[in-house]
Amino acid sequence: MAFPTSAPDRLVQHDQLKVQHAFHAGRLLLGAITALGFVQGRLSAAGWWGLVVLLAAVAALVLAAGHALGATRTATSSVPDWIFIAIDAVLALGVITLMSDSAAPLVWVALVVPVAEAALAFNLAAAVAVWGAIGLFHLSWVLVVQTETPGEESGSLLFALQQMLAVLLLAIPASLLASSVRAQLRRLETANTQAGRDAEALRFVGTSISHMSELTSTDEVFRACVEATTGLGFPAAEVVTRDGHGWSVLAHAGEVDRPIVAANVLAESLVAGRGRVELLADTEQHRQELHLHRAGFGFAFPLQTAGTPASTVLRVWGPPGARVEDGNIDAVHLLAGQTARLAETVRAAVAAEQRTEELAYRATHDPLTSLANHSKILATLQQAANANDSVSVLFIDLDGFKPVNDNHGHEAGDQALVIVAERLRRVAGERAMAGRLGGDEFVLIGPTEEMATEEHPFGLGLAALDAISEPITVNGTTVSLGASIGATRHRNDGASGEELLQRADQAMYRAKQTGTGLEVWQEPSTNASAVTT
Repeated sequence: MAFPTSAPDRLVQHDQLKVQHAFHAGRLLLGAITALGFVQGRLSAAGWWGLVVLLAAVAALVLAAGHALGATRTATSSVPDWIFIAIDAVLALGVITLMSDSAAPLVWVALVVPVAEAALAFNLAAAVAVWGAIGLFHLSWVLVVQTETPGEESGSLLFALQQMLAVLLLAIPASLLASSVRAQLRRLETANTQAGRDAEALRFVGTSISHMSELTSTDEVFRACVEATTGLGFPAAEVVTRDGHGWSVLAHAGEVDRPIVAANVLAESLVAGRGRVELLADTEQHRQELHLHRAGFGFAFPLQTAGTPASTVLRVWGPPGARVEDGNIDAVHLLAGQTARLAETVRAAVAAEQRTEELAYRATHDPLTSLANHSKILATLQQAANANDSVSVLFIDLDGFKPVNDNHGHEAGDQALVIVAERLRRVAGERAMAGRLGGDEFVLIGPTEEMATEEHPFGLGLAALDAISEPITVNGTTVSLGASIGATRHRNDGASGEELLQRADQAMYRAKQTGTGLEVWQEPSTNASAVTT
């Protein structure tokens, strides 16, 4: 994951740039010393070796000057360090082999530069190796080239050894210091890089949590959690839970060709303990288990809020051979904690919504028959009256219900009411709404054209009479019921919903008195017409 350059990044880059300035300054000095040797004529007299040193000097001067001007900093940043060390070593060898004895102080400086560079770029062993290579070349030069007379050979060789030992004594502290600086810079750079990765992981977790907070079910929250976990760089993640039948997987994300690990792995240990549990390749048994699951490591985190059992668990699996990144594991731990809280919030919201719906249902439905209750019946009629809709009402009162209650008990009476309610619901179908006013009184309400049939304008009422009159079995006893039905319709005369219900009630009493089965309400100035069933 990419992350912007922070203040620690800039600090590391600034320190590294200062080191580069120092070595390019040393390189510039070596080039200048070599140029002095060219002026003295010693380079030109050295043949092919002088040409090599001269080319190295030109390269050193160009690189140092370009770095100072800022023109080649980007280009040279990708050049391996050993190339610069090689150039400086050639320049140092040129200085110690071609300069006059009067320039001995410059020799010490020349020899120290590549040795210190090797220590800073690599380690102390590399510095000693560079010192040894330069010393071997120097001694070979003294023995083969520089000694012209037998009398001077031992003196020149002894002087060369003294030079190299003096340089070693000077270079070792410098190399140690350079190695220490290099180690500190790399530790700071590593820590800063890790901090950047951790910060990016936390930003990713924050974005994921923000998205999860908009979800409306725990299943969606758990799916988003495992997807976010794989987004942090883990090949696979699962949410597992335990119920009365054992452990099962609720959500899975990651490599589809990797078999899902048995749902109880790690989860059982997490429930038995606290916090998080891990499966690392620290023992032969663990290595075999991880190899079986094609994983390098595994972690498990609880997905329950405080005070509740950890029966839901997030499991995270790393690839084989991968190193555990503490920052990413901590990010997943944070993600798991927030997921648990979000899941609990969603559960509470869903429970509250279900409770609200349950209360709303109870407020509008009869608890025994689940038909519309008195309140909903009146509200429906009033809404139709306000809109001047063409609506018809059938007021139904059961005949023969009291003997069922008296002879067989209230439980049998309730069973009979439930059976009648179901028959009325079946008769109403999609055309009308069935309701219970209370006791043994029911209604059917619907559009006038839906309540009518070809045989009768209130044909649905005749169907209700037939359905109610079918035998009913309660407590092993078969009983028969009848019904008296009063019918009316909205006449656009300004009648309220309550008045419509009263008119149907009046027609029902007329049907009960006459025994005709169904009566239609008429204006008081006329006689009600009867329909005998």
